[in-house]
Amino acid sequence: MSTAEPLLGKEGGRPAVLLARVGSATRVARVVTLALTGAAMVALVLVVLYEIVGRELLSGGAAPWTNEISTYLLVWIVFLGAGLAVTDRSEPAVELFVSRLPRRVAREVNDVADAVSVFLFVYLLVYGIQLINLVGSEHSPASGISLAWVVAAVPVGAALMLFFKLSLLLSRLRLRPLLLAAAAVALGLFVAGHSFQLSEGWFYIATLGILALCLLVGVPIGESMLAGAVLGLGLTSPFTANVAYVQGLVSGLENFTFVAIPLFLLTGALVAHTGAATRLASFSRSLVGWLPGGLAVADVGASAVFADISGSAVADTVALSSSMIPELEREGYPREFAAGLQASAGTLGVLFPPSISTLIYASVASVSVGAMFAALLIPGLLVAFSFAVTASLLCWRKGWGVRTGFSVKTVGTSGMSAAPALFTVVVVLGGIFSGLFTATEAGAVAVTYIMVAGVLGYRTGGQRFALDALVDAVRNTGRVGFIIGAALAFGEAMVANSGPQDLVNAIGGISSNPTVVMLLLLAGLVFVSTVLEPSTTPLVVVPVLLPLLNSVGVDLIKFGVLMQIDAAMALLLPPIGLCLFLVSSTVNVTVEQTAKWAAPFIFALFVDLLLVLFIGPLTGWLPTVLTL
Repeated sequence: MSTAEPLLGKEGGRPAVLLARVGSATRVARVVTLALTGAAMVALVLVVLYEIVGRELLSGGAAPWTNEISTYLLVWIVFLGAGLAVTDRSEPAVELFVSRLPRRVAREVNDVADAVSVFLFVYLLVYGIQLINLVGSEHSPASGISLAWVVAAVPVGAALMLFFKLSLLLSRLRLRPLLLAAAAVALGLFVAGHSFQLSEGWFYIATLGILALCLLVGVPIGESMLAGAVLGLGLTSPFTANVAYVQGLVSGLENFTFVAIPLFLLTGALVAHTGAATRLASFSRSLVGWLPGGLAVADVGASAVFADISGSAVADTVALSSSMIPELEREGYPREFAAGLQASAGTLGVLFPPSISTLIYASVASVSVGAMFAALLIPGLLVAFSFAVTASLLCWRKGWGVRTGFSVKTVGTSGMSAAPALFTVVVVLGGIFSGLFTATEAGAVAVTYIMVAGVLGYRTGGQRFALDALVDAVRNTGRVGFIIGAALAFGEAMVANSGPQDLVNAIGGISSNPTVVMLLLLAGLVFVSTVLEPSTTPLVVVPVLLPLLNSVGVDLIKFGVLMQIDAAMALLLPPIGLCLFLVSSTVNVTVEQTAKWAAPFIFALFVDLLLVLFIGPLTGWLPTVLTL
């Protein structure tokens, strides 16, 4: 039998029965994983709430174990959620190149990508078990929990990812992917387990080359970074580096700041499932519908408000595109323009607090999260204003859209309908900027508030929308969190091999002027960010860039804001811009058509970038006023 032929042959035989049982086992495993991860997410919210209540109301303050337990829950949510991302096929990957190949060739390339994933899951399983043995006698300082229970998330999650991936491969009824997977496991473990002791120069060539190749063939982003570092270490480092690298996946996630990520993802999912996004758009339209292109401007306004709730460009784009693009079409806006507009407006998710990518940057760069959010607010408003002006001018010139009269009664009615979602912004930003709670604690408060608002303000019953939101949040936490862990470990591997010093020497030889250095870096980062998600870029590049930024006296908070604008541009740049693909996959519009109408907004972003770069008070005034 050819390796390209089906495994089953005729239907109804023993192989078919076996596959049916595998499918049933997969469904059971998925339900159990969802239940465990959902319970961990609820526990996470409760622990962070207890942190606030204990600090504010209890005489002795919150128990010292709250931060530890929060990060341990995060580790388990990430690795279990990563398994869900595998079975739901929602792992972020660069698919542009593979999608343009002939169908038969693309299928073969997909087999190679799956084989690489299988190797990495086996790698995490093997060295995750070794890590348990390594830390088995250690206990956490505050809670006294055995660290073996914490790091066990790695092999358990790896086993789930491996099981789900093999189930998907079996469902294709072809032998080649399974044979490739077996070969990849054997070869990969051989390279990882045998140090070839090549020079540091070869480490960079191997690591970056393998990373680029994996991205090219469609290996998910987190797994691509994992493969690059794992195989690069195998070529240049001692055998023990594998356990240390796997430990880096866990230790990188044990950061209380990162706990905010699942909390804000859950907040955004809850808001989306209550239908609040549509109410926000209606309220925005009641305010600006009298302008040329009023509905287009309202789309920008609704996206800005939703950005203040979700902190995610992906969530912003997805939540509004399904409702706003059809509405824009009904009012005479071309679908291509509506797609380009929504893709652009969705990027506001990275430009308003509580932007998840900004939060990650603050953590990696060791700057105040509150100060970063305050510095981001005015530039975010600047970008939203420039988008609104751009949309209005385009619509005025083309004669698109219907202008509606301004009505105080309509504003009041729509405002009351949107009030529960609007107040979420007050809860999040007011709490952070007032110092009442941290960004992470703001996430827990926002989840609690929107749950109550969802039941009392938007729904007669909360069970269904809350469960749907919980599923979305744990899956997205898994896919984002796995990338974060892999990126942090990848960055550590690069730093350990003198990467930052080499970069300092290279760019330092060009200029030591902070503005010139920032321009050079931003020009390069915009291309890096087209491949990586906004939340991934700071994890990969900031540890490498910090020595250079510090050596020339760059303001790290200002640079962080500029990186977010840079990332927003990258989300719209073909051929890989994530927001372009999200919108194009939602409506029947090509990426090229969407990119054409996103181009004016990209130009607006470029102008905004220059304004923020050269006008210091845009980023410096608000943090100073708020003394952050």
